[in-house]
Amino acid sequence: MQLGQVTQTLLSSSKIWAFLARHDEQTVGGITLHECAAIYAGGVFGEISELYVKPQYRSSEIGSLLLKAAIAKGRQLGWKRFEVGSPPSAESPGTIKFYEEKGFVCTGSRLRRLID
Repeated sequence: MQLGQVTQTLLSSSKIWAFLARHDEQTVGGITLHECAAIYAGGVFGEISELYVKPQYRSSEIGSLLLKAAIAKGRQLGWKRFEVGSPPSAESPGTIKFYEEKGFVCTGSRLRRLID
């Protein structure tokens, strides 16, 4: 499948949302969210799949604005929490610091396994 087709398929699922940040008619960042469900979370909740801001626009509050849009969407959908994965702190201490400054609490690492 082509990138455009994958994007359209995902966004039409009604369980995935995306917000883009634009400056001078170009996209400079974006955040994608999806809905998850778990007993420990008390039902459905939101997960941030990706938050990306072009390097030259970091430290300009774009990430904060994208996160605010995501939280507003989560409230609208009735979510009580957000979760996000992050790289190991040694690789990207700024990422963890950003989320902690926004009220996120580190709860441990995430593991993955590819399915054949």
